[in-house]
Order: sequence, then structure tokens, then C-alpha cells
Amino acid sequence: MDASRRNDVRILIVDASADVRALLRRQLPDLDETRFAFDEAGSGHEAVEKLERLSFDCVLVDCSLEGGGVEWVARLRQAAPAVPIVALSAEGSEELAVACWKRGAHDYLNKGRLAETALRDAVLAAIEKSLQLQILEGQKQKLLEEERLRVLMQLAGSTAHEINQPLTGLIGFCQLLHRDPSCPPQSAANRR
Repeated sequence: MDASRRNDVRILIVDASADVRALLRRQLPDLDETRFAFDEAGSGHEAVEKLERLSFDCVLVDCSLEGGGVEWVARLRQAAPAVPIVALSAEGSEELAVACWKRGAHDYLNKGRLAETALRDAVLAAIEKSLQLQILEGQKQKLLEEERLRVLMQLAGSTAHEINQPLTGLIGFCQLLHRDPSCPPQSAANRR
């Protein structure tokens, strides 16, 4: 595939160890249609700062970061709600995975058990899931707006009908009074 037609996927790797960050970069080689571009953060605070300043397609975060561990998943989610997060940990357990998911991670992987393509597949799946969720949210907002407009139009029609009924009666009475010979027409001077 032509390099100019590749999809660039920007990934923020958040881990206290530079060696682990390098290992994770090597686990994500470019594909024919996808080129991975990386930025790194050695702490949760640095990651939040980068997420607030730069645009990323995915975040890989170590769940054992100092100053909060799993709580960094929630903080990163708050800093960039639309960016999918893949949580990683060397001491994986089901409890830790559930805690990460509850705080907003799209996926959880045990660093010690990363198969050849597991990280790449998790990153691409998280990005795809995030895109699908954004599309669904957009469709939901569009449907809500259409429903609001429909209700508003019904309300406007009901209100017009409610106003029109008494006005029709008033106009009818005025026409009857105008035709009644015992009711003299009022001059403009008498109306004041």
C-alpha cells in the first residue's frame, strides 16, 4: 500500500520504566495499512498533561503507576474521554481487570502474557470500539434532536388549535353582530 494512504495511529505509552515503554513500542510494528506513532509519559501526571495538549488515538497505561495505580485509568479517561485506554499490568488478576474496566479502560492485558499480536489486536479493537461508540452517540443525539423537534411541532399544532377555536368563535360573533340591524355600527370617534 502507498505510504501516503496509511492510517496513522497515535499512541501514548504511560509507564514508569523506559525499558517497558521501548518493549511496548517494539510490540506494535507498522502494518501495511497502519503506521503507529508513539509518545511516552513516565508518570500519570505527565500523561494527563500530554492528553490535554495533544491528540491521541489510544493510551496504553501501566496500572501500577505511582500515585494512584488503577485510579490513573479514571484520571486519563477524564482528561480525554473519547480516547480509548488499554490498561496493562505485570501482576494481572481478574479483580484488577474489573477495576480497570469500571474506571473506563476499553481492555486489560497482562504484560507478562502478551502474545505476538495481542497488544496490536487490543489497540486496534479499542480504537474501533471507540469509533463505533462515537458514531452511536452521534446517532443518539440526532434521534433525540429529531424527537425534540417532533414534540415541539406537536405542541405548536396543539397550541395553534387551542388559540384558533376561541378566535373562530369570536370572529363568528362579530360577523353576526355586524349583520344584526339592531346593532348600529360604531364610528371611529365613538370607539375612543
